[in-house]
Amino acid sequence: MPGRLTKSLILLLFPLLFSSCSSLTNINVDVLRPASFSVPPQILSVLVVDNSLPYRDNNVHIVSSLDKVIVIDTLWVDNFGDIAIKSFGESLKERKFFDSVFTHNKPLKQDYRNPNFGEIPRFIIDSLINAYNVQAIISLESLKYKTKTNIFNLGDYYYTSLDANGFIIWKMYHQSGNVMDASIQKDSVYWENTGNSFKLSYSGLPSIRESVEILAWHLGKNGIKRIAPYWESVTRNIYTGGNHLFLRADDLRLANNWEEAAKVWYYIYENGNRRQKARAAHNLALSYEIRGNFPEAVAWSDISRKIFDGLGFVFTAFDEQELSRDYYLRLCERYQEKKKIDEQLGPGQK
Repeated sequence: MPGRLTKSLILLLFPLLFSSCSSLTNINVDVLRPASFSVPPQILSVLVVDNSLPYRDNNVHIVSSLDKVIVIDTLWVDNFGDIAIKSFGESLKERKFFDSVFTHNKPLKQDYRNPNFGEIPRFIIDSLINAYNVQAIISLESLKYKTKTNIFNLGDYYYTSLDANGFIIWKMYHQSGNVMDASIQKDSVYWENTGNSFKLSYSGLPSIRESVEILAWHLGKNGIKRIAPYWESVTRNIYTGGNHLFLRADDLRLANNWEEAAKVWYYIYENGNRRQKARAAHNLALSYEIRGNFPEAVAWSDISRKIFDGLGFVFTAFDEQELSRDYYLRLCERYQEKKKIDEQLGPGQK
């Protein structure tokens, strides 16, 4: 059973008003997600390298324009790997997951006609480890990109779109030379624009080369999610109306005073009708999630879910029941994720 909130409130002197209406508001919350691969805690410094070859293939850039399809196979973005590893390295430094992050600015492979080697040979790993004094190497091993541009004449105006998509194969080498982890990252970046002429419509898009370079930066920036916990913005629902106490609690919430708002919601839970209890319990669960107390958040969400389920369709809306069930499951997932994050970050870190 969740702990009681015992501090008295001047608000308790006012009667609790029972109202059938409610106000459900969406708020954005930043949540910390665990990395999909747990790096051994003894690895404190890493080096990011480009071990890929310049990309070559047929039908790389397709332009569909006014019932004509044009293939551009002479436009190569040979600095794709360089852009991706620099973005990866900068993002990893900002995350401060490792003590030190270095980026090797010279590609390990130079000529697409001469592959030289597949995985990084042991003698090169030893050389890089010694040169940078790191415990692991994160390598971009392979890459691919494609673009498609569509141009439509819709009569009164032209519509254009540009989709750049690709993938990267990443590997993480231990200082011993063994591959610790391998993963494939896929993503795309999309633009669209309209104009009253072909030129205006098309000019609103980046060039094909620019789109691929943006894709490379995007892939590098998001590639760190594989090995480092990351922040993600999610949407949460909160009850902000129904009676004057919900409104008062929301004023406190908007002032980022979640603890005081929780005291008001607890009073509503203790003194309100069943529907108000369910809504107040939901808000209490959210307040504990915001404050990082996941056992309490799960417990209050479970209370809210059970009250809503017990009300039936006559006394509550179906979407409220679904919302409470969905939030309970999300909190259970976050509770499990928190345990993994604690293992990855170590005690006392966020």
